[in-house]
Amino acid sequence: MRDQPNLDHGISERTDIHRSKSSRSHSRGTNGAVNHQVAKTHIRWKAATKTLAKLHAVDYRDVGLEKFGRAEGYYIRQMKTFKTISETQAATEDIKTGRKVGPVPHFNELLEWFAKHLPKDRTSIVHGDYKLDNMVPAPFCKNSL
Repeated sequence: MRDQPNLDHGISERTDIHRSKSSRSHSRGTNGAVNHQVAKTHIRWKAATKTLAKLHAVDYRDVGLEKFGRAEGYYIRQMKTFKTISETQAATEDIKTGRKVGPVPHFNELLEWFAKHLPKDRTSIVHGDYKLDNMVPAPFCKNSL
């Protein structure tokens, strides 16, 4: 078993990961046949998790990204976004009744609580939408992103 070429600066994992016991046990169907799509998804989730851990270990300032994006105020921005979404949803009319759906119960109380209990901002090299369907698997490596 050989390692894949390290073309992505240490993000790739070993090529034999798809043969691991863990991958096999999660990818068997009821008839015992290997479900390759499930196995591929398992491999990609594992690669995504390891990649996320590696990205969190990099200080964004050390790689020249201190002027990229906004390092402060993440939670405040999220609360504003959630409030806008909630207001839009509340104004939506029910298809069957024609009446407005109305606000989510206790949503404003939640926002008030969050505003008083905000965690400290932490900045890392990860987009807020880090998920499998926003990743492109490397075509030359079966288990890397």
